[in-house]
Amino acid sequence: MSLSGKEKKRGPNWTIEERNTLIELCRASTNTLKMNWGEVADRVNSIGGNSRVAPEVKKKWTDMKRLQTHATPLTLFASICRAGRLPLIRNFL
Repeated sequence: MSLSGKEKKRGPNWTIEERNTLIELCRASTNTLKMNWGEVADRVNSIGGNSRVAPEVKKKWTDMKRLQTHATPLTLFASICRAGRLPLIRNFL
């Protein structure tokens, strides 16, 4: 139990379409540091139907970049297989 007495609830998992949309939008931008993450969140929400907020979308992009940088293709493939799905993430970074 957390100090505030409230448990943090998990959000819905990211769909493949949401991830692909995030990748395409970030790759199309010349500078992700100055990107309007609110607009990116709106586009991702229009695809997936979830209510994701800008900080959550930005964190997902940061986590995806970190995972891609530090994971070898074999470990990434193994973790996806363990999760029981093989997502189609095209043209990443």
